[in-house]
Amino acid sequence: MRVNGDVRRILGSSRLYPLPIEGEFSTIRQRCSLSDVRNVAHASDSEATEKELALFEPLLPARRFLDEILKC
Repeated sequence: MRVNGDVRRILGSSRLYPLPIEGEFSTIRQRCSLSDVRNVAHASDSEATEKELALFEPLLPARRFLDEILKC
């Protein structure tokens, strides 16, 4: 999915600690994450996106197979 706008500001830092002592949790990661490495959102720049998507390409044949099974 391609998103325009200030996505990183909305997601917030992937480093959650130390958490703010006062004030609201204003980013998605502050509100919904369990830890620095267990968070609910990910964003990449264009170059990193290509590398990350390539990691999942070997899984695509299995995905198509599962989609066919689930249609039944």
